[in-house]
Amino acid sequence: MKQHSDDTPDWNNQRMQIIGLGESSIRKSYYPELQEQHTELLKKNEELLAAYEELTAINEELTANYEKLSESERKLRESEERYRTIIETTDTGFVVTDDEGQVFDANTKYVHQTGHQDLAEILNRNPVEWTAAHDKEKNILAIRRCVRDGFIRNLEVDYVDSSGNLIPIEINSTCVRMGPGMRILSLCRDISDRKQDEKILELARKKLNLLNTVTFQDIQSAIFTLSAYLELTKNALTDEKAISYLEKEVSLIQVIANSIKFGRDYQDMGMKPPRWQRVNHVFLYAISHLDFLQISRHVDLEGLDIYADPLLEKVLFNLMDNVIQHGETVTEVTLKYQKRADDLVLIIEDNGIGIPLEKKSMLFERGFGKESALGLFLVREILSITGITISETGVEGMGARFEILVPANAYRFSLDYDR
Repeated sequence: MKQHSDDTPDWNNQRMQIIGLGESSIRKSYYPELQEQHTELLKKNEELLAAYEELTAINEELTANYEKLSESERKLRESEERYRTIIETTDTGFVVTDDEGQVFDANTKYVHQTGHQDLAEILNRNPVEWTAAHDKEKNILAIRRCVRDGFIRNLEVDYVDSSGNLIPIEINSTCVRMGPGMRILSLCRDISDRKQDEKILELARKKLNLLNTVTFQDIQSAIFTLSAYLELTKNALTDEKAISYLEKEVSLIQVIANSIKFGRDYQDMGMKPPRWQRVNHVFLYAISHLDFLQISRHVDLEGLDIYADPLLEKVLFNLMDNVIQHGETVTEVTLKYQKRADDLVLIIEDNGIGIPLEKKSMLFERGFGKESALGLFLVREILSITGITISETGVEGMGARFEILVPANAYRFSLDYDR
């Protein structure tokens, strides 16, 4: 049996021996693995730091984008408020529809024009539903035309309110692309007052026209009777001086008769709305009232239609009458056209004596020329109703040449023209 020693153990020495053993055994077996794990941990830590930095950058970007989005939303909200304020304060109906005509949005004015009280009552419905029966087809075709052409202008249709009352509406529309679809923006103006004023004006015109017609007829009858008596008086006279005076009186009476005729034609201008007219046909009608048998015609108009006052026939009549009265040597007349940018020029020329340069600027003025010279003045006035102008550009000695300038919206070519 080993005896107990009273000596205190050298614990430090023993600890060093244990550590030494540990270094010689544990280090040899675990150190490489620990080193590998330490390296892996360092790598993962670097990855985490990189990910953190990336997340921080993304967060900053998201914060910036959120602030921009918030600002955009604020501006959009303000824009919508301004838009709503504008369309609600205007006295014109405003409606947004899709390309099929279904209502997408509208202001209060338009809602009331349709005979309803609230926007919800007309949403996703077609304006054709509150269009008068006689204008339904017209409205359907207008929607299609707007989608095809991108716009419609000055379309007049009648709406019907809940009580069955007609409300005349003037519509101007434009197509715009919004997102994946097409929207039709329309301004709809109630023209009831204008229609009423037009009726009153039309009635006043008819009364004035009737008064003028009766007056003209009475004066013409008196002139005709007076001319007959003057002719009888002339046959009964033997005094040469008295006969010369009488001839002057007859001449003055003819001037009065011409002025009365001009007044009758002038009062008819604008009494009927302008319309599309085939120029070739109108020309034939005009010369049918004149002795045109000795003058050859060359007409190349290719189905040209002009939007003009119904008195267009009077225009061509007066121009051809001018050819006969003042052309002297005219044997042929040519009608043709030329394109000038978007406009068109209708050219009427002859091979007569032409018009002196110094007279061209006054040619269409009232009272210029032989006798009363109202024919060309009337020509200019009739054409001006639809924005058409006329000038004379011929060369003296080579014939007269009248150029009628027709704006882009006042001419067209029909496919079914007479060749």
